[in-house]
Amino acid sequence: MIVLRFLLFPFSIVYNVITSLRNRLYDSGSKPSARFDLPVISIGNLTVGGTGKT
Repeated sequence: MIVLRFLLFPFSIVYNVITSLRNRLYDSGSKPSARFDLPVISIGNLTVGGTGKT
């Protein structure tokens, strides 16, 4: 498990840099958010076929 952690660590740094850059673009207004004419309802954390609990 420790070996896997060290192997994946560089990918986490790249992911963090890309995500931070994207968030800064949204915050600065360089990348505008999508706007819709109708209200949008977002439902998260849905699963199909159960949640795997016994």
